[in-house]
Formats: sequence, structure tokens, C-alpha cells
Amino acid sequence: MRLSSIESERVQPCTSAPLSFVACCTPSPWQARFPQPSTDLKLQCGSCPMCWFNHDGHFYKYVDTGMTWADAELHCLSLGANLVSIHNEDENNFVVKLIENFDPTNGKHWIGFSDTHKEGSWMWSDGSQGDFYAWYKGEPNNHGGPEDCVEINRFSLPSKWNDTPCNGVHRFVCKAR
Repeated sequence: MRLSSIESERVQPCTSAPLSFVACCTPSPWQARFPQPSTDLKLQCGSCPMCWFNHDGHFYKYVDTGMTWADAELHCLSLGANLVSIHNEDENNFVVKLIENFDPTNGKHWIGFSDTHKEGSWMWSDGSQGDFYAWYKGEPNNHGGPEDCVEINRFSLPSKWNDTPCNGVHRFVCKAR
């Protein structure tokens, strides 16, 4: 998708059953330059796949197509974003709710954390510093071999992170500033 087509999209709300938290739904991160609705819209279920959701000054997009970690990152880059980076518990909870909105089964989803460049040196794909961690107990562990990428929602709630091989195919969330 070219930037010019993204910029021309109009702000429009999603239109189905609301969830229990609030976010402003906009089609792209570039909409931040344009006036926003005067009130927040509830994050709505399913009917608005093209939307970006605004939370705390960042934009998030759920992608319902399974890809490897690298292909997911390339897809996010094509949208002017990266795989989601998570920097506090509030943001982690937002991402979990966003995922649950589109995937009630709470399946595995990629986040932008990996140690592909150097084993044990975890980095966000957007270049931001790792300042918050929500590992499941005993993770990261390279169980059964190299596990250089991170998935969220792997185990029972509350949603935690798990290191896993990067060649798995999962849905994901993109994040733009």
C-alpha cells in the first residue's frame, strides 16, 4: 500500500459490539496530522479491519494473516510501522485486548522482540530499548533449540511472552509512532 493511498483514507469508526476499553480508531498513523474526533470511540469488534487504533500516542494495527516473524516485520514496515514493541503493563494489556478483539481464542501472535542479532540480547524491531518484560515463568529458555523471536498469548491468561523459533506462522500487531 502506497503512502498516498493511506493518507487519503478518511477517519471512520468501527461498527459492532464494543469491548471494555476505549481507543480512537483511525485508518493510519498519518491521520495524527488531521483533526481527531472530539470523543474517543470504543474499540469495536471485527468490522473494521483497515483501522489503526490509537493508544497513548501510538497507532496499532491487528493483522489477521499468519506470517513468519521476518515476513510480519516486513509487512509492518510496508505500512510505515514495525511489529509491536511493548514498554509497560498498560501497553501490554492494550495489545492483549486488541488481539482478543479480533481473536477470541487468544492464539499465538508475534511481537517485535527478538534476539536474532545476538543470543540473549533482546531487542525491539523498532530500535527502542527493552524496558518492560512479561515473560511466562521459565522464559526465555530456547526449549528444544534456537528460539529467537517472541510470541504473546502463548499460555493461559494473563497473557505472557514466550520465546519461539522465528519460522512459525502467527498473526501479529503492527505499531507506528
